[in-house]
Amino acid sequence: HQGVQKLLLLFCLLTVEGTSLLTRMLGFSDTLGAFLAGALLAETNFRTQIEAHIRPFRGLILGFFFFVLLYITTGTSIDMQLLFREWPNVLSLLGGLIVINTLTITAIGPRQAVFARKYANRTASIPWRRIWIRGIFS
Repeated sequence: HQGVQKLLLLFCLLTVEGTSLLTRMLGFSDTLGAFLAGALLAETNFRTQIEAHIRPFRGLILGFFFFVLLYITTGTSIDMQLLFREWPNVLSLLGGLIVINTLTITAIGPRQAVFARKYANRTASIPWRRIWIRGIFS
């Protein structure tokens, strides 16, 4: 049974790599190939097994995606001379953003807790610390 699961995971990875290579050879991006592979694999009868195999890697994949998106893509486009020249403005804007975000979450948090208790069987309670952190980085 383990061999079949490993073979399925290998097939999925080869599908992603193959479509990425094919789209690169055709002059398109690797990302398009990975997207096409995901769409193709999502339509198979093995969708639930594939999702179960990928689930342990989901956090790693998302972490890598956001690392590349935030630190490499955005980081390379920052004008460091302008940042150093305008550092008081940058720090005050950042501080203002954190204060406004904290005040907003503090005001909304108790209301959300009441709403979550009232509709507990219909909604999922959202941890407010995660929203605060997500709000800072978005």
